[in-house]
Amino acid sequence: MNTEECLSGLNGWKNIQNIIRQTFCSMQMQIDSLNDRMGEKLSGKVDHEQLEYLLNDKLDVSTFEQSNRQINDILANVPSTTEVNNVFNQVENSINILRNETAQNIHSMQNTLNDILSEHKMSLENVERELSSMSSDLRTKPSVEEINDILRTVRSELDSNYDNIVGNYSDLRKDLESRLPSSSFDRFVESQRAVLDGLCLQTCVARFVWKSGRITKKSMIPWDVELVNTAPENFRFTQGKSTIITELPGLYEFTFGFYSERKPTIKILVNGHPILTAVNSGSYVVHHSSGRTVTQPHPDGNITGLTGVDYLALPPRARVTVKYEGPRNAEGFVAFRKL
Repeated sequence: MNTEECLSGLNGWKNIQNIIRQTFCSMQMQIDSLNDRMGEKLSGKVDHEQLEYLLNDKLDVSTFEQSNRQINDILANVPSTTEVNNVFNQVENSINILRNETAQNIHSMQNTLNDILSEHKMSLENVERELSSMSSDLRTKPSVEEINDILRTVRSELDSNYDNIVGNYSDLRKDLESRLPSSSFDRFVESQRAVLDGLCLQTCVARFVWKSGRITKKSMIPWDVELVNTAPENFRFTQGKSTIITELPGLYEFTFGFYSERKPTIKILVNGHPILTAVNSGSYVVHHSSGRTVTQPHPDGNITGLTGVDYLALPPRARVTVKYEGPRNAEGFVAFRKL
């Protein structure tokens, strides 16, 4: 078939143009559908830039090996099953010990709490006994009405005796007004104090007795008895000691007397130094000739002895001692009076 036949419509090709036109339309539709399907497929693919980014961001071998080594190190430090079991056993033992200690502490706390409760119970019992005693005491006390009756009785008695009370008060006031004023009384007290001070000076005396007959190794007399001491703050004496201390300085009247079968020799010392010696002679005190000695025996014993009186100007805190030489069966005394 040639072109002319087709164009002239021979052999059945009269509508060739319509057929071609329909064929081209069908082909165009198939091409459009194919383009649409290819667009859908291409839209789900990776473009060139994304592909380069993914290729650049891929994991290299060195990084992978380093991560693998780190994982192996971590796995090497992970404890084994035996170690884990040992740790578990230790923890379990510790828990058991702690449980036992806790039980003991709880038991001790329970005992302490029981003791405290017992004490409080006793305290409550004591309080109850006290309250019971107070209640019994209150029941024996007078009531408010009884007290009011007593007060009314007292008030009525006061009202009835008011005139007598006022009269007695007036008499007492008159009596007080007639007495010595306080200023005159004060002057009288001062004058009496001066008189008493003078009398105290005359009565500032002390007397000490030696009765044992013993003497010390240095022949000093240890005083046995303090017969009189009106000023113990001035005359210091210790029983069994040989020293008598006079605290205040000044003039003292000093009296002594010693009694034995034969007249002894007496030496008076102040602060360790002799101040006078009394001997068995007509002038028996060395530094003065007053007094005398009687040597005639008496059937009743030693009636007289070696005695004397002297006046001493003593310094402050004078230490007075007496040295004795004579028979041992003796006794004596010394006396002081502050002048």
